[in-house]
Amino acid sequence: MAGARALRAAGTHNDGMATFFNKLGLALALGALATATVPHRIAGAEAGAWLDGDPALEERLARGLRQTTQDDLVKHPFRTGSKHFDSEWLFGTYMMAGMGFGQLALSRSSTPARTVELTADLDRCIAGMLKDESRFYDRSAWGADPLQTLASDQGHIAFLGYLNLTLGLRRLLDPNNPYAELNDHVSAALERRLLATSGFVETFPGQTFPIDNASAVGSLGLHQRATGKSHARVIQAFATRVNRLARQRSDGLLIQITTTAGAPLGPGRGSGTFLASYFLSFADPVLARSLYESGKSALYTEHLGFGAMREHAAGHEGNNDIDSGPVLFGLGVSSSGFALGPARAFGDADAFRGLYALTHLFGVPVDSGGTRTYATGGPIGDGILLAMLTAPAPASARLRPRLRRSSPRAARGSSREGDSKAGARRDVGPHHPLRRDGARGGGRKGRQRPARRRRRGQPRAPRLRGRARRAPVPGRDGAARGRGRAARSAALGLAS
Repeated sequence: MAGARALRAAGTHNDGMATFFNKLGLALALGALATATVPHRIAGAEAGAWLDGDPALEERLARGLRQTTQDDLVKHPFRTGSKHFDSEWLFGTYMMAGMGFGQLALSRSSTPARTVELTADLDRCIAGMLKDESRFYDRSAWGADPLQTLASDQGHIAFLGYLNLTLGLRRLLDPNNPYAELNDHVSAALERRLLATSGFVETFPGQTFPIDNASAVGSLGLHQRATGKSHARVIQAFATRVNRLARQRSDGLLIQITTTAGAPLGPGRGSGTFLASYFLSFADPVLARSLYESGKSALYTEHLGFGAMREHAAGHEGNNDIDSGPVLFGLGVSSSGFALGPARAFGDADAFRGLYALTHLFGVPVDSGGTRTYATGGPIGDGILLAMLTAPAPASARLRPRLRRSSPRAARGSSREGDSKAGARRDVGPHHPLRRDGARGGGRKGRQRPARRRRRGQPRAPRLRGRARRAPVPGRDGAARGRGRAARSAALGLAS
């Protein structure tokens, strides 16, 4: 995540982190050997149950994380050898676990009693993210606390964006929860900072990562859905910036690091592309799906039924760091793990099964007393897997507010307002599915007017044989014609 990137960019060498990666790399090498002898059907046997949202399987992993987060993680720090890394991994563990707990609480399969328990788990994770020890990595980089600078234009986009995602899930569970006011303040600060730039907001002074900006936009999508306050303007502006500035021209991967103006400072990465797709599924499913499909097209590989994502596309090799995790023969641990989320969200069952088989094998699951943990990933790995394996479909019934809005009329009014804003044409980039030159996207049918009712006694209209065709419209293709205001509005999460 962000703090780790800052230290790596500054050239910090960390013996503790190197030791950790050496051990994990050895585990991956052994896992690679096992792929030749362990049938993928055994390792991926549970993939179908995860896709179906099996409550028993979900609870097993959730119970393991519940025990982990109930312990005082501050007293048992991540021994990376760096206080910065320890702080960031502490924050990341609480954040990813909180996303998993929140998604499960909002799922249709959750019972009232289970929702209460999972909501308490989410509250515990939010409280953990707000601890001084969790805020240290961001505070030390900026010289100021992220929550004390909400009225300013100072960046902090990673800490605030990741935090606000969990606050958004909590708001969907209960609009009047104890963190509701904080959710409003953070959302207002993020929206103001994102609209104030024509590029991207800094993660740290002099360091800008589009993936961290994506977390902020995703959190605004959740805030919009929970409160009815439209964030369509910033969501659309962000999509335009990403497609114009931050996507690798050859394959559409998300550029990992840019200037604040959006100029690329490195190649696109699988880990950032797939994590951004997961975050943006809460705000802009069109952009989220486009990122996922571009990443899969450029990076997915399968061997003996085991699927994996490369970290870098062919011809764009780059250095590996804390974000990529171990990279073995070009295959990325983080890239493959983060791809599970959008694969599930967008219903890519084949890729999900392949990725899950490899992740399950390499992760070395340990089941004991009705709980599950993964030996190689540790607490943060368990948190990431719970979040990705329970990622909901965008704008679906699997992730809806528990309480209705105050009045149907108010809800309809806000929807109409959002429709008018969402209906504005996007200035899209070369990898956006709404591009009008036919380079991408399939031919969808245009919207059809509803059939008029035939009055009593009125003769039936003659039926035409075959399919009526109209002359093509110059400069437009089927993909663009099929996107009406309602479709755009639903894609932005404005329609419940």
